[in-house]
Amino acid sequence: MTKLMFIFSIFIFFINYSYAHQALGKIEYDERGLPLINVLIDKQPHKTMLDTGSSQGLHLYEKSLSKIITNKNYNAKKEKPHKTSDLNGNIKVVQAWTLQNLKVSEVMFSNVQVVGFKPWGLSIGGKLPDSEVVGLGLFDKHIIHMDFKNHFLELLSGLPNNINSWTAFSLQKSSSGLIVKASTGEHNLSLILDTGASHSFIFSDTLPQKTELYGCNRIDPQASKEECDTAQLVLIDSNEKRKTEFAIVIDAPPFEDFDGVLGMKFLQGHETILDLSTNTLYINR
Repeated sequence: MTKLMFIFSIFIFFINYSYAHQALGKIEYDERGLPLINVLIDKQPHKTMLDTGSSQGLHLYEKSLSKIITNKNYNAKKEKPHKTSDLNGNIKVVQAWTLQNLKVSEVMFSNVQVVGFKPWGLSIGGKLPDSEVVGLGLFDKHIIHMDFKNHFLELLSGLPNNINSWTAFSLQKSSSGLIVKASTGEHNLSLILDTGASHSFIFSDTLPQKTELYGCNRIDPQASKEECDTAQLVLIDSNEKRKTEFAIVIDAPPFEDFDGVLGMKFLQGHETILDLSTNTLYINR
């Protein structure tokens, strides 16, 4: 039986972009397929996981965090401790700060929310990731080019000229993250867009009782059917075209505003753009 591991919690190529871009770093991947970005923070190299499921800007090791918040150039302001809850229902509290400005690689950001790093999430078949994290909160109102085909991350000043040929999904902002609408049968679902998840997951209690379940080989051909249950979800893009995605069915505490997560399996191998000024996900398939 194949042992599966699932987890949740700069190159320039010939692309026809007629606008400025600011490089953030090259994308690598860990053994689960999660994106790792090599960035410069406070002029020091950091290998960070790109996690759109995190509302914070940066999750940093204690030593790095201490060095940054004591640097007067960043005008660090201490905030209330940040409380997080993972899919196991575990609650963790970490110190939180807001930096007036911070340069990450080539980009100067303002009002950056920084918290101490603690491993969190749900891991099936492996340990939790232990790298620092770049979260969605760093990119407020920006356009992020997450190129999982050519493996680099950058900010854009505008959308490419051929954006109408890309597949687009409208997102909704919630307290838990960016919501992608999906369905199974006639039942509507809300999924968090989460690059910190290796695969898509759906909570068992949110599925209708007669939902047809499939084996784990639907998400990994090398896996046996018995290793997990999966359900087929349908996503509809802005042109009313249907896209299917298989999600692992898990037992988890109920959450008020989402029913599961849309993970990296849906995005991997594709050039994607996340426009946070309009809350739209574009995928170039």
